[in-house]
Amino acid sequence: MMKKYSLISALLVAVCVATPATAQPEMLTAGTQELGVSAFFEFSDEFDLGLSYGYFLNEMFEVKAGIGISWEDSGALGDTTVWDLTAGIDYHIIQIATDTVVPYLTINAGYVSVDSDLQDAVAAGLSFTDGKDNGFLLNAGGGVKYFLASNIVLDAAILYEWASEDVFVDKDERKDYRIIIPIGLN
Repeated sequence: MMKKYSLISALLVAVCVATPATAQPEMLTAGTQELGVSAFFEFSDEFDLGLSYGYFLNEMFEVKAGIGISWEDSGALGDTTVWDLTAGIDYHIIQIATDTVVPYLTINAGYVSVDSDLQDAVAAGLSFTDGKDNGFLLNAGGGVKYFLASNIVLDAAILYEWASEDVFVDKDERKDYRIIIPIGLN
């Protein structure tokens, strides 16, 4: 009996995925451009801002570029600033979209730079190179776009970010990863 329900469930999912969505926001059309501003929430006392530009290749794929900046008073590391430049692609899951809600998956790669107050870093016993670092950045995650109007979107996501260097600050130490929740308007 369980096999029968599993088979029926699998068939329903396959039909839903294979059938194009009948309702999709008009903003998800080829050639549409998207400008976004967001605030990032992290599980610390950090303040983050981001700007992005996107171009829709078709209703499912959007190529994006973005710039972000974070500020934090990080104890022994002093005031810390993190900059990042990224480019990537969003895949809009139109098979399960509605007139107002579109889920998506995203992956981005780019450059990240961190600058900590060197005087505080040296006083804390860290080497001079611990004050500044640059590296490769990769982030991936998923989110939801909620259409407030035909040309205004509330965007919320959760992203896992990984850097090739320890650029993200967590209390008095640096890490090479973090999880952020960007919320913004596009």
